Amino acid sequence: MAKELYSFGKVTLRMMKKGIAALMTCALSGCASLMYPYANLSPEKAAVEIIKAESPQTRVDVWPAGIGISAGVYNRAEASRVRAELERYCSRTNGTVIPFPKSTQGFLCYSFPKRIETFAVRTTAGFNVLEKRAADDKTFDINVADWGYVSIERQNELAKQAREKAVADKQEQQYRDAYKVKHVGARVCQDQKNIRFQGTVEQVNGDKVKVFVESAGYIGAPGLRPGGFQQEYYWVNAWAVYACE
Repeated sequence: MAKELYSFGKVTLRMMKKGIAALMTCALSGCASLMYPYANLSPEKAAVEIIKAESPQTRVDVWPAGIGISAGVYNRAEASRVRAELERYCSRTNGTVIPFPKSTQGFLCYSFPKRIETFAVRTTAGFNVLEKRAADDKTFDINVADWGYVSIERQNELAKQAREKAVADKQEQQYRDAYKVKHVGARVCQDQKNIRFQGTVEQVNGDKVKVFVESAGYIGAPGLRPGGFQQEYYWVNAWAVYACE
């Protein structure tokens, strides 16, 4: 009997060790998401279950593909729980919550590993949830744009356009202000990346000025000097420099 108990104890111990090892492996491999009750549901189906769980009395309308679902959750506490759970569903399915510019109006769930939007939620006058069913789902793109979402690609494009416009505006302003530096004795500056060069105009020849570059310093930290700088003369276009303040 003692031998049988000993053998049973060994078997139980092995099973416990295997169970612990399995849990550790599961946690490390992302199996934790499988324990989340909505993890295996599509976004729209998960949203239906979430709304039913957090606001049982609310009617959920399920529309044809491309239109999504809608529900008028008017209890503020319930609506807050629904939104929180929808955001949790996004993160538990390897997504990232990206609020709309007016964050109270909803958010988009973006999968960075797949580089694609997965679903969107609008929170004005209740809840609207729409999932993206394909990479080229134009209906989804149009709807979420109406809801206030600006895609990451579009944000990058707008940021690039803004930078290019800033450079063009600066160049145009320098063209207009060129007359300010076209006289002997004018104090002029030129910025190159994070370094500002300063000098004095010594000659003028049409649209070109001869500048004696006297000093250089880091923009934002003028007390610091770049190594290797030497005072020199340069002929430059008048619009390539600007009058120092």
